[in-house]
Amino acid sequence: MPFLPTKEEMSTLLAGSWRIRNFELTNDPNLTQQTTIVNRPCGRRPLGSLVLSRNPDYMCCMITSSEAAQPISSPIYAFAPDAEVLRVARPVLSCTGRYTLVKQENEGGWLMSTHVDVAVDPNWINTDQIQRVGLRKEGGKLIMKLLPIQRIRLQVSPVEMS
Repeated sequence: MPFLPTKEEMSTLLAGSWRIRNFELTNDPNLTQQTTIVNRPCGRRPLGSLVLSRNPDYMCCMITSSEAAQPISSPIYAFAPDAEVLRVARPVLSCTGRYTLVKQENEGGWLMSTHVDVAVDPNWINTDQIQRVGLRKEGGKLIMKLLPIQRIRLQVSPVEMS
């Protein structure tokens, strides 16, 4: 049976600042061999951080695409042309809120439930975003994987090609 840390041990392992290395939407929430990447909302090289604090257990996450992080023409974001604001803002995902760790006895893992108090997407505010938490060592570094348990329904629009 694999080692399952206590809540205190898990909180200690998670606390700190994490660099976001990947953000993908797939057709399989369990990431089996049959998984297909459906979308990369922040591109192939996302920029972002997830900060998890303790006492209180609070998280802050911000992620965007490296393409969107290019400078804009105005020195003040609020005065930039609409097209530039759209280019910069569209790929941004950001939220904050209190989180709770919940042990999954039957599956041998942990869930992180975050009650969102502020988010770029107003539909997330006052909701609970729940992810499975996975940890592994890779080259001496601790790697965290968060897998949302909510299913997301994507609306696919046709692609224009010339």
